[in-house]
Amino acid sequence: IDFGEEGDPKGFCWVEVQRGKAHYQFIELQTRPFVTLRADLRQSANPTDEVVKLIGKHDLKEAVVRVLVQLTLETEARFNEGIVRDVLRRANVSHIAVIRKEVEQPDRARLGASPEGLTPPELLERYLMSKDVLPERRHELLGAAQDIFDSVSANESS
Repeated sequence: IDFGEEGDPKGFCWVEVQRGKAHYQFIELQTRPFVTLRADLRQSANPTDEVVKLIGKHDLKEAVVRVLVQLTLETEARFNEGIVRDVLRRANVSHIAVIRKEVEQPDRARLGASPEGLTPPELLERYLMSKDVLPERRHELLGAAQDIFDSVSANESS
């Protein structure tokens, strides 16, 4: 489901073609509305309640709905997606497209205490490890990167 045209009218074009000319008319149709509900719950003491209140502020009957919430690790633990789904169903939505939780991760030093003294291959290896790239794939990527590093180094010395 694509929400890219959420606010656009829906319909079709009626086209009449005659030799040498054409005429068209856009015929708008009544369709199920697409509705996006957004909530920043990073500071919320009761994130589920806030989304329930947000749902109550909208007429969602027969709508296709997506819910986008911003959370922290702490507020995610207090967010009950099941309750939100139940409330949406009771609001008679046609379809729940997604309940997307964007969880803010705490900042942390991924490359170690002092990445300034590392070589490019060492930095790349630490980066790949921080992204949980599988060891076989990491080895493959590091090999390809080493070829590039060697090529650049050879071009700089000539």
